Amino acid sequence: YKEGAPINNKLDAVIVGQRMLWSSRLSYVSEIEVVFVDQMSLTRALERIESTSPNWTKLSGNSKVWLVIFEGEWQLIFPPPSASDLHPTLEPPYHGCRYSLFTANDGSYLAGGGILCPSEE
Repeated sequence: YKEGAPINNKLDAVIVGQRMLWSSRLSYVSEIEVVFVDQMSLTRALERIESTSPNWTKLSGNSKVWLVIFEGEWQLIFPPPSASDLHPTLEPPYHGCRYSLFTANDGSYLAGGGILCPSEE
């Protein structure tokens, strides 16, 4: 996938979604599994992630976005990711799901965070 290009398939969406995880303070500590990946309207994506306020974006509700959900073991990393060496905190890893939400036209980040795993819904 070439950064900034339109995302036209699920494989590229997974690649972009995983790159977004790398900039998070949460790191996966074992293999992660893609449990959901789909292109949809922003309105539908906001419903799926249970966001009550789309005020953080100027995109219309009909804008095409990708939602990717990963399941795995996660651990908080401190300090935040940077060029320096990272040291895991003493907090134990936990099992759960994280999502990445981004635009379909160029892969711009919209949101990311924890979400109920599809298997738990």
